[in-house]
Amino acid sequence: MNDSIVTKAKFWKCTLQVNPASYINYCGVEYSISYTSHMAVLYEYI
Repeated sequence: MNDSIVTKAKFWKCTLQVNPASYINYCGVEYSISYTSHMAVLYEYI
């Protein structure tokens, strides 16, 4: 079998869970980043 010839497309299912910036407060953990900074970091990965 020749692996260099692609005859079908391969698809993978995946999910990304994005919690709101206030979620960390719900968990009772101190979080030193502001809402604006949180959104800026999140935007970098989209």
